[in-house]
Amino acid sequence: MALESRASSTQEIKDRLKNLREYFPGQEEITYDFAAYLAERLNPEHSPEGFSRAIDLALYTLQKSASRSTSQPVQNRLIGSAPIVYVFLRTQVPEIADAVCPKEFAQDVRRRYDTCKKWNEITENLLRRI
Repeated sequence: MALESRASSTQEIKDRLKNLREYFPGQEEITYDFAAYLAERLNPEHSPEGFSRAIDLALYTLQKSASRSTSQPVQNRLIGSAPIVYVFLRTQVPEIADAVCPKEFAQDVRRRYDTCKKWNEITENLLRRI
């Protein structure tokens, strides 16, 4: 089944993101801060691809300190963090999805993440050869 075809209501996902400590205990505080920030930005319906894009956009917004769509400054304690913080948060995506999304939805998010990770590794290897 195509990733885009598995849309899911995000209200339960939003609630779980807001309460991530309950569903994904023992994580760094920044993971919980990011989950709460993401919960505020999810659309009412998202596919796994849309969920992944929302994560990418949230990370971009936090890194750039401004909303990409409005160019307005964003207030959040994660803004201005070292670049490694955003890399770390990106590595948490599959586990966050497992904790807050329905099983098949989370599997699709994980597949997308794994595919992107493989392409990034291929690109990095090619760039090293140039």
